[in-house]
Amino acid sequence: MKRLIHIIMGLGREDSPETSPGIEQRLREAQQSLEAQWASTLAELSAQVSERNRRRAEAMRLDAHAQSMRESARAALPHDESAAREHLVQWARVYQASQDAGAQAEALDRQCQAVELRALDLRRRLDESRRNAHTLSARRNAARAQQRLADAVAAGEDHDPAACAGPTHDCIAPSIDLDQELSRLRDELNG
Repeated sequence: MKRLIHIIMGLGREDSPETSPGIEQRLREAQQSLEAQWASTLAELSAQVSERNRRRAEAMRLDAHAQSMRESARAALPHDESAAREHLVQWARVYQASQDAGAQAEALDRQCQAVELRALDLRRRLDESRRNAHTLSARRNAARAQQRLADAVAAGEDHDPAACAGPTHDCIAPSIDLDQELSRLRDELNG
């Protein structure tokens, strides 16, 4: 009996490094930090996607206006070369503005892709942190179950191992879940 109690107590030691409260606290703090970084990165990505889309729309509007100026120059040319030239001057200005807006949209698009990669990396690390927390929680629950079993054996009580198992999914719940937001932003980014 003493040997059995010793074995059970050894399996259920709650102050082992794998189940110590300090490790769990550090995992929780790391997870919260990653969640905050991920939320911040998604907010940054959302703002950049909106600005990129705005620049694209501006480039398209200016391009359409430039084409209109060119058509006006073409229509005026047979009758009034001076008016045609003035239309072309306006066309050149608007056309350059549309090119600038298009270049800015392309630069923002590259930035969006870089931020999206950073968001995906943070999500990967966050998932890993959650898995680690779940594993630690399962080990802690197993240690508690073994402790209850050892106490029951030491007291000579009848016991049901299943009753000592305790919850197996007592993992640290994520404080936020932005999967849907990330998916929406990725759709906008690729749209």
